[in-house]
Amino acid sequence: MAIKDNTRFIYIRSTKEKVPCTEQQFQDFYRMAGAIRKKEQYHHRCKCPKQFFWACDGDCENCEHHLGYVKPKVGTNKFGGECITYEGIGSTKKWERLDSYGPKFVENIVQATSRDILCYAMKTLRCCSIVMPIHDELVIEADPRMSLDVLCEQMGRTPPWTPGLKLRADGYVTDFYKKD
Repeated sequence: MAIKDNTRFIYIRSTKEKVPCTEQQFQDFYRMAGAIRKKEQYHHRCKCPKQFFWACDGDCENCEHHLGYVKPKVGTNKFGGECITYEGIGSTKKWERLDSYGPKFVENIVQATSRDILCYAMKTLRCCSIVMPIHDELVIEADPRMSLDVLCEQMGRTPPWTPGLKLRADGYVTDFYKKD
């Protein structure tokens, strides 16, 4: 009689790796990714087929099925200057041509890179009980004897694909979740 392996994995698309996790981590991660995917689908930006939902990690900006900037082109903004425009859902909740600008592109790039770095940190902390990620932080349930300094040092490790990047992680200990 074969014994079925019930090990759960979280798929990290940027590194194409399956990271072992607990059932709770699996449920929390894919609940968050599913919520992001549903929001993107509502706004007609996600075209991820159902057979690839297992690979959805909520990083829609870098997904091959994401329509980040639909029909981008150089156009004219409301001030008469040149800008990049794209089609999207506007304030009237209808498709219209929207303007964009440099800082918005930079923000998208920074957010996507930050998310990849957080995923790398989650991979290095796979022995820990990660309760949930919240933007750029992790909530970790740990034994009181665990060293916060060691945990922060581990989380601040630089990914191999970002040589020279200086990272630092801060943390605090509390009996219940609260914002710092």
